[in-house]
Amino acid sequence: MVQNHIIDTLSDRLMHDVQIFDDLLKLIPAKFYVMDKSEEANGKFQYNKRKKAPKQAIKEATKKAKKAKLDPSNAKSITEVQEEKAKQLAEEEQNKSDAESADEEEVEDDDDDDVQEESEKMEIDSGAFSGLDDNESITTDSAIPQEPANVQPMEKSDIAQLRNRLHERISQLRQKRNAPGANTANPRSREDILAARNKKKEDRKKAIKAQKEKGGKAASEELVKFDDRKVFTDKTRPSADSVKMDGDIFFGKLAVGGDKDQKKKKGPSDAKTQLKMLEAKKEKIDKLKEENKSKAEEMIEKEEWNKVIALATGEKPKDDAKLLKKTIKRQEKLKTKSGQEWNKRIEKVKYDEKKHIKKREENIKAKADEKKNKKRGIKVKPTAAKKARPGFEGGKRSKGGKVTKPSAPNNKGKK
Repeated sequence: MVQNHIIDTLSDRLMHDVQIFDDLLKLIPAKFYVMDKSEEANGKFQYNKRKKAPKQAIKEATKKAKKAKLDPSNAKSITEVQEEKAKQLAEEEQNKSDAESADEEEVEDDDDDDVQEESEKMEIDSGAFSGLDDNESITTDSAIPQEPANVQPMEKSDIAQLRNRLHERISQLRQKRNAPGANTANPRSREDILAARNKKKEDRKKAIKAQKEKGGKAASEELVKFDDRKVFTDKTRPSADSVKMDGDIFFGKLAVGGDKDQKKKKGPSDAKTQLKMLEAKKEKIDKLKEENKSKAEEMIEKEEWNKVIALATGEKPKDDAKLLKKTIKRQEKLKTKSGQEWNKRIEKVKYDEKKHIKKREENIKAKADEKKNKKRGIKVKPTAAKKARPGFEGGKRSKGGKVTKPSAPNNKGKK
């Protein structure tokens, strides 16, 4: 009996529990439990879209939204919202299935129409040219009127297929622009990356080596044959600025011979060593004049040419002994002046340091004497107060800001 009673009341108890759970769910606001993915819900995040809308429309929409919040009919529970959504989904599925069936019927009708049209065309083609003679012209365009082709609706492709096609297109574009991670054959492990890096280095080294070899071979060839005639190489070719197209020569720019690639030897930069070198050259020339006069003249001529070439290339040869001596003298003066200033600075720093140490020692001694006198009970007379600086030290001020007068001396004991 008891078991039968439990079985009979089971459905009632389950319904009661379901009712309790539904009541609890109703306490939760629907907007927190059921997420709304519509465009209206996302409107608050779409700032630019909201900005483009007219102000009057925005005001009206906000007013309506406020009223809708306070409307009790809009305050739906979670169960009601879920029921509405389920009903909406069922309607959408029904509409979708109806549309698909309609599309299938249209496709079948189109196929029947195509077959019928083809048969009619065949009849026209067979009967149109039967009564014509050999001399008569055949005009197919005028005999057969062209009908507009039936536009067939595109087949509905699955979302998954469209997504796959989109991903394929994106991957193709990424591979085309060599995006990182686009190529599936790219190395992913550390060893593969290191191997690829080493390979790149080796390829670069090989390319540099090949370029050097190619350049060396080109430099070793002194003459280049072109159209069965000898032409100048880069080293022996005259400058383009010194030759006109009509064959005449003008000296707008001095073409200096010799290797361009050869590095120029830089001399000493300081005036003292330059003067020493100049004096040594002069002594050498004087000795050569005594030993071999012609050789000395050649050396002098060579030096003059070097000077002219240096001036032409924009250099300033420093071969004047007087000017060099003047610069040395000026530099020495500056050196002595800066040395004196530096010594003065060092003396000042030392003086300030001594002064600071002396003051510190005096303060330490004064504090020690004060402590000793305090222990012994000796009162030291206060020293005379320093003279007040005008505008800085004034009289003592009270809290109210008024200047207090100095207290009168106590003359009760004196008569």
